[in-house]
Amino acid sequence: IRIIVGTENSQKEFAIHKGLICDRSEFFKNALGGNWAETDNVKLPEDDAELFAIYQEFLYTNRLPVNDNEGDPQNKYLILCKIYVLCEKLLDTSSKDAVLSALEALCKTKFDERRVCPDFQCVEAIYNGTPQGNKARMLLASVYAINGDEEVLEKILVSEHQWADFSRDLFRAMMAHR
Repeated sequence: IRIIVGTENSQKEFAIHKGLICDRSEFFKNALGGNWAETDNVKLPEDDAELFAIYQEFLYTNRLPVNDNEGDPQNKYLILCKIYVLCEKLLDTSSKDAVLSALEALCKTKFDERRVCPDFQCVEAIYNGTPQGNKARMLLASVYAINGDEEVLEKILVSEHQWADFSRDLFRAMMAHR
């Protein structure tokens, strides 16, 4: 099938085997199955083509581009968080679970002899792209409750965004780990 991702200015076309993507994604299964599906083309104008390319690679290789402890951990966190949100949108539970496992493993990895918490961009991506009670939300809150970096937490709490959901989840995680 052809999947056209992005706006007209930054649009990219992807070719993915229909069976593979429909087996993994309820979104594509519904969009391409049944009597109402007239085409094997799907447009995702709100999504990022570079991010979708990572998702496509993961579908075929089962590997995510964050498997080592070199490089910028925040960039790795952000990629995983955005891929997780894309999997949430595409209703791809198995990929979502794999990304969550990779995110959890990254949270346990030491960079320069210390653990690094995901920054406010990661919290923002997860909290804007997932529903209340989502496992990724719970993971981020738990990571902050156990290994919270006060500097990054301060940036989150004083940012222009309303962080009521994150604050509530963080307080619950802190009480659970107490």
